[in-house]
This record gives sequence, structure tokens and C-alpha cells, in this order.
Amino acid sequence: MNITKVKLCNYKQYYGLQSIVIPNKNKIIIIKGENGAGKTNFINGLTWCLYQEKADYEELVNDKALQELEIEKSLNMYIEIHFEHENTLHILNRKIIVYKQDENKYRFEEDCKLDTINGAEKNSVNKISIEAYINNILNESVKSYFFFDGARIETFTKDDHNKDVEKAIKNLLKIETIIRSRDHIKNVISDIKNSMDNNDNETEVNIIEGEIEKLEQETRCLTDDIDNLENEISAADKDIKNSYEELNHIQRNSTYKEQLNDYQKKKADKQEKLDTCSNEIFAQLHKSYLCFADKLMDDANQILKKKTSGHKNQNYSAMLKEFIKESLDENKCYLCNEPINNEKREYLLNKLPELVGEIIDHPNIIEQSTSFTLVAKEGREVLKDMTQLKKRSNEYNKEIEEIVNVINDLDTKIDNDCPDTLEYKLMIEKLEKVRTEKITAKVHLENKVIANKRLISEKEREHIELISKIDKYKIEQEKLEVCYKIREELDRIFGMYEKNEILKINNETKKIFDLIIRKEDVFKTIYIDEKYILNVQREFSEKNILKQLSYGERQILSLSLIFALANVSGDQGPFVVDTPMGNLDPIHRRKLISNVTKFVNQIFFLVTSSEFTEELYQLCYNDISVEYDLLTQKQGMTLIEKR
Repeated sequence: MNITKVKLCNYKQYYGLQSIVIPNKNKIIIIKGENGAGKTNFINGLTWCLYQEKADYEELVNDKALQELEIEKSLNMYIEIHFEHENTLHILNRKIIVYKQDENKYRFEEDCKLDTINGAEKNSVNKISIEAYINNILNESVKSYFFFDGARIETFTKDDHNKDVEKAIKNLLKIETIIRSRDHIKNVISDIKNSMDNNDNETEVNIIEGEIEKLEQETRCLTDDIDNLENEISAADKDIKNSYEELNHIQRNSTYKEQLNDYQKKKADKQEKLDTCSNEIFAQLHKSYLCFADKLMDDANQILKKKTSGHKNQNYSAMLKEFIKESLDENKCYLCNEPINNEKREYLLNKLPELVGEIIDHPNIIEQSTSFTLVAKEGREVLKDMTQLKKRSNEYNKEIEEIVNVINDLDTKIDNDCPDTLEYKLMIEKLEKVRTEKITAKVHLENKVIANKRLISEKEREHIELISKIDKYKIEQEKLEVCYKIREELDRIFGMYEKNEILKINNETKKIFDLIIRKEDVFKTIYIDEKYILNVQREFSEKNILKQLSYGERQILSLSLIFALANVSGDQGPFVVDTPMGNLDPIHRRKLISNVTKFVNQIFFLVTSSEFTEELYQLCYNDISVEYDLLTQKQGMTLIEKR
């Protein structure tokens, strides 16, 4: 993994967009800056971008950018790292979007994106996979050995350094998985032994056999209960259905009766109207007879004339008398068949004596005819009223006929045997009660069926568990034997791997230490023992002289161990070191700068001007890829400027 570009935008004291570009494959990158210029923040920014370290968002964002941000506006703070790994360019961008909601009130959103470019092919890594992807390249557990403050690297040489050395070895060599596996196997073996100690095989078998027999009997009983319950539910459903059918029949019959009563009332109402109309017609008839009684005499005379035409000696008086008598005897008009009321009858009887003579009194008839003209007008009015009344009478008769047809149809539908009034109400209440009881019984039976089925299922599971216990002891024995073999193999692998890797670390540490240390051929051996204690021995001595080393020598030893751990682990990440030579004398600085490219692929030196002199610059000139200055500006801002 080699870094090719770093972008810092509104991060800490880096206002706006600041960039570092590594133009070639040379291994050394120099970043100069005085104290407070942002060297440590530069390293922290790289680790935050790579591993999403927890931080206060507001502290990460540049103060000046926050102050300039307007309300309801937003800005981006981001760090972007371009790096090559296995011939593929990677662009990792982690940013914070800042929304200013009110004065001194902000909302922060974090986002991350990782793109890979291989030739013309460009792909984006799924967001949820970015963490695993980066850890696969350079694991987070080893970041502190690639990104570190050189002033504090003597951690590996202080008095209780063995814990830090052990942790470093396990992290860098990734043998913590083997250790966890070995510890887990120990716990498994302990659990299996406890389980076997508490297992009385013979008693367990007897209990299992008894429970299985009881389970089978109970299962059969439950099956029978379920069948009975299903039959009872079917019968209850049938009863409920029949009850509803009977209830519907009674309700329909009641509806028919109510409709019949309504139509009978309508018929009576229409009949009453018809009778009123008939009475009005009768009254008009009375009036008509008063109007046309004289005309009746003339009409009779004219009829008689027609009947005796050609008979000059005909006795008209006798014929007219006979005609009137016949009308009086029948009590209706001989001409129109309408009834003759008492008033008209009395009038005719008074006229009758005039007609007993042999000769009709023609002048009298003519005199009476003049009165016909006087009543004609009144007669026309009577006829008009009679026509309207007759029309209304016909309409009433038609409506009554239609109502009678509906009544007859309802009579055919009505079941007179159905209960009525109180009996009807009692029948309804009884049916509702039966229905409620049946529904309650059905629900109860269904719940019982469900409970029984659940019990059967539980018993079947218990049956399986009991059967499995019979063979458990043998299985546990086999598992125990396998665990013993696994533990032995893990112990062997762990011991061999740790021993071999520590041997490699020892050799690599000694090799790097000899390149950098000022005193050549003084230290015979450097190694880490079984207790993870770092040992340094001189020629012709077995004594550990670690505590006798100078501060600079211990720092050189710590650097050598860090570089050795990284090289042996196989993680080829860039080293980013802040103030690596602050406590080294000029000779050690020169030797470190002259030889560092022999055991690193890429290294960032974040140094001060006094720390990295012109002499050191000339020593590594051919290995320098690029050099940048961190220039402190007004308000504490830092500007990155290429030399």
C-alpha cells in the first residue's frame, strides 16, 4: 500500500482545500512544520479517514469555515487518500457535511466512499464493506505501528514493556485467532466433562422409556379428543345454520304480514274514496232527474210518436200512461235505467192523471217543452260533473284492483302457522340464545383443539429430546476425544508458529538495529524470550543490558522492533512518523536516514526544521519523492506548500 495523494478540506487548521501529491515511487516523503503547525493532526486525519475513528465532529471542522458558514447553508469537511495496492488505484473519501441551522447550532452528517481504478475499469466498494476492505489491506489493530509519534516509541523498552511487546506480536502476526481458539477448546473440554459427570446413563434411559410410553398413550388420547371435538363443532355449525334459517323464515313471514296490513289499509282508504265518489255521483243523479224530468215526458211522447207513426188513430195517452207506470213499477227510468228517487216519483204521479184522457194534451206538452230550454244549461253542468266523477271512480276501481292482486299474492306467501306477536318474540329470543350458545361452544371447542395440538407438538419435541439423551453420553465421549486432539494440534501450531515468527522478528530486529545503531559489533544478540521480554546482550555476556542502553539507543531499538514487526507480518503499509529523530544524536539520525529505505516501502517523515537538517536532506536526496512545508498563517490556519 503506497499513498499517492492526500487531500485535506476544512479539516482542523487546514482551511479550504490543501493537497499533497507523491509524484514518483521514491520512498521518502518529507513534511516540515514547526510545533503547532498540524503534523500530529495530519497523522490523525489519515487514521480517521482510514478507520473512522470516533471524534467530535465540530472539533474536526475548521473554525474559520464554520464561522463563515451562513444559516441554512452547508459545507463539506473531508479527507481523501489516494493509494495504490496490488496494482490498483484506490480513492478513499470520508467527509462530514455540516448544516448550519441557527447561530452556533449545527447538524452533522458523515459519509464515506471508496473507488477502485484498474486501467479503464472503475468500481465503487459498497459502503457497508468499506471497513472490511480497508482492514484487509492494513488492519486497524496494527495502525499504531504504522502511524505513530516517534517521541513516544520507547514504549517497547520501558520496564513493563513485555505486555506491549506481547500485544504487538499478537496484533501484527494475527495469532490472536489461534489463541482464542485454544482458549475456547479448553472451555469446551471443561463443559463436556461437567456434562458427563452429571450424566447417569442407566437412570436416564429408564426415565426416557417411561416418558416415551406415556407420551404415546397421551398422543392417542389427544387424537381421539380432537376427533370428538371436530364432530361437536360440525354439529354445532349445523344447529346454528338451521336456527338461522328458521329465524329468517319467521322474519320474512312477519314482513309479509306487515306488508299485507299496509295494503289492506291502502285498500280501505281507496274504497272510502270510491264510496265518497259514488255518493257524489248519486247526488248528481238526483240533480239530473230534477233537471230532466220534464224532458222525460217529452222523450216518452216522442218515442210513442215514433212507435205509432203511420197509425193515426193510435191512443197515445194510453201508451204514455203505460210507459210511465212501467217506469214507476220498476222504480227506474224506462229510457236510461237510472233509479227514480222519491221527489221525481211524486212528480210523475202528479202528472199521471193528466194522461188518462183518450187524447193527449198536446199544447200542455208543448208548454212543458219550453221549460226544457230553461234547464238545459244546468243539465250540461251536471253532465260535466258526472263525467269527471265517473273518471275518478274508474281510477279508484283500478287502484283497488291492483291492491287486491298484491294482497292475494301476499296471502299465498304468508305462513299462518308461524308464531306471531309474543310467540314470535319468544321464538326469536330462543333462536338468538341457541345461536349464542352454539358459537360459544364452538369457540371453546376450537380453543381446546388448538391447546391439544400444541400439547401434542410439545410432547413430540420432548420425545425427540428424550430419545437423543440416550446416545448423548457416547457423543460427548467422541466430542471430548476430538477436542483433546484439536487442543494438542492448536498447542503445537501455536508454539511452532509463535516460535518461528518470534525468531524472524528477532533476526529482523537485530538486522535493522545493526544498520542504525552507532556502536557497531557491540551487541551480540537481540531477542524476545518466552515471557515477551526484550533482551539485549553484549559480546561474551548472557546478561540482559536493556536497562543500560541510552535513551537514544532504546529509541533506535523500539524503531527497529516496529519496522521488524511490520516486515514480518506481511502488512506493507506506509509508515507515517511524527518527530522520529527528536531524541536521536546526529550520528543515529544520519544512519537512520541512510538506511531507512532498506526496510520500508514508503515513509512520511513529519519533522521540524531543526530536526531535519540540510545534511540529512542531502543523505537521502535520491530517495526523496517530494517535500512539503506546513506554513502557519493568521488565525492559526495552516497552508501546505510544495517546495
